[in-house]
Amino acid sequence: MKRARPICTQIGMRLLCLLLLLLSACAARPRRLSRVGPILNASDLLHILAARNDSLRDLEARARLTLRIDGVRHRAAAVLRYRAPDALKLDVSGALGVGLLNALARNDSLALYLPRDNYYLKGPPAETLYRVTGMNLAYYKARYAILGLPNLSPLHLPRISRCETRGDTLFVELYDPLCNRQMWFDGATAVLYREEIYTPHGILLSRRLMNDYRDENGVVLPRRIEIVQGNDRIRIEITQRRVNTGLSGNPFSLKVPSDAIRDNGS
Repeated sequence: MKRARPICTQIGMRLLCLLLLLLSACAARPRRLSRVGPILNASDLLHILAARNDSLRDLEARARLTLRIDGVRHRAAAVLRYRAPDALKLDVSGALGVGLLNALARNDSLALYLPRDNYYLKGPPAETLYRVTGMNLAYYKARYAILGLPNLSPLHLPRISRCETRGDTLFVELYDPLCNRQMWFDGATAVLYREEIYTPHGILLSRRLMNDYRDENGVVLPRRIEIVQGNDRIRIEITQRRVNTGLSGNPFSLKVPSDAIRDNGS
């Protein structure tokens, strides 16, 4: 006759399982974002965003990239490094770690090397990336687009035409010389989760979506960024990230072979 397990042992096992589930849930749950505010007007919002942008001193991250350009999907892995105010290094690799792209941005200039083509080019960041990817990141400022930061500062205040509360959302509209920007922020935490760019005639040019925000070492950043322009899109999914921990060595260098084909404008 099979001996029954004592009731106290069964209860103990159930409690242990419950405890393990609770611990795993706590470990997986991102740190809750702090509420900000009250946000009484556009000036309050812009100063909050500027303080957040300024709090990012350095960053090192690994990400999965998905690009759909001209109907063709590409997948890659990326290592991203950033040091304030404007040094950004991006290394992209494909299957088996084969290098696809190495980029270094400094002082509003982007140097880019394509190992498979042994091709090197340099120029303004948004324009240079557009030549390679076909995506226009100038609407967001290329560095902010990659990092997941809003391209806003108190200097934009005169161009804001609307800043209004819509339920749990704070809606902001801003007029740039060549386009209109519409932005949706979470009203409690002031994080940007949607931004759309329109021509003055109301034609949608670009959409940026950001979610899964985390408070990492005091800096609030999204872990998922998606930019859609027509049928083309770029998706960045952060898998690992260290923020404001200091970067060892000098990661901001770009090795280019002497026999690389150089763009005429380089």
